[in-house]
Amino acid sequence: MDGEDSAQQPEEMASPRPGSMSRDVMTVAIVSIVALMLGLNLFLFFDDGEGVEGEEAPNFVLPVLDSEESKELAQYRGQVVLMDFWATWCPPCYDQVPALDEVARDPQFKDRVEIFSINVDPPAEEREELIRSFMDEVEATLPPLIDDGEVQRLYGATTIPTLVVVDPTGRVVHVSQGVHDAQRLGELIGEAESP
Repeated sequence: MDGEDSAQQPEEMASPRPGSMSRDVMTVAIVSIVALMLGLNLFLFFDDGEGVEGEEAPNFVLPVLDSEESKELAQYRGQVVLMDFWATWCPPCYDQVPALDEVARDPQFKDRVEIFSINVDPPAEEREELIRSFMDEVEATLPPLIDDGEVQRLYGATTIPTLVVVDPTGRVVHVSQGVHDAQRLGELIGEAESP
């Protein structure tokens, strides 16, 4: 019997412990997901609008919320255009949209600056209502433009909010992420107007 036991013992030792294989698979899956997320974040970090800065601004037409009108970028050649890509789910946008609204209402910028307030919420049945609620909450009067993601991709606006500044000749002169107060927006307008 002792011989039988010793013959079986190595075989038992060679077999994996219950659950160890599933833990190994789970570990590999978690490491793979983390690596994928890090790679995606690095891609997004380096992709944010860098491709369009210094280039001619790609033209587009977007519908205005609650209106039969639309806005085409090319119509504002000769003016500085500030494009703000924002979403209702974005906490910093609660500061950025009012700052842009303040600039839009400032008489010194009338006829010199056009602001495109571009909402990039995912398409959903309640999207328009969410946008209206957001605008009411931040007390902004800018007419939001509705983007299905095409213009956001065109400008590489992978982080929200993203600000794109187009000079009067139609060239993208500035792309940045995060919140800009009204004073900084005014400085960017001045820089865009300078030759």
